[in-house]
Amino acid sequence: MQGTVGRRVELSSRYLQEGTLLPVQAYVLVRVMPGQTAEALDRIQQTPGVKSAHAVTGPTDIIAFVEASDMDALGRMIVSSIQQSPGVTRTTTCVVTSVRS
Repeated sequence: MQGTVGRRVELSSRYLQEGTLLPVQAYVLVRVMPGQTAEALDRIQQTPGVKSAHAVTGPTDIIAFVEASDMDALGRMIVSSIQQSPGVTRTTTCVVTSVRS
């Protein structure tokens, strides 16, 4: 992401812990064409950076929990791997953030 807003999102997604930046984590909600969930799930589970992925009921067919080194790497993973899985029609990415009181 470029620009001031993108930079703020990137920095707010990564926190210093013992002098090291934590990876960007996100939940990716995946919609798949009927009959292709098993094949898409298998491919998504094999994608580097995918920590877990499960078929679920409801408006979303698969939910994947992913980690990447930064926002650019996260975007590349989603566009070049997850969205290219068989039968995938749409993804929604929910970046994990910290909520502090």
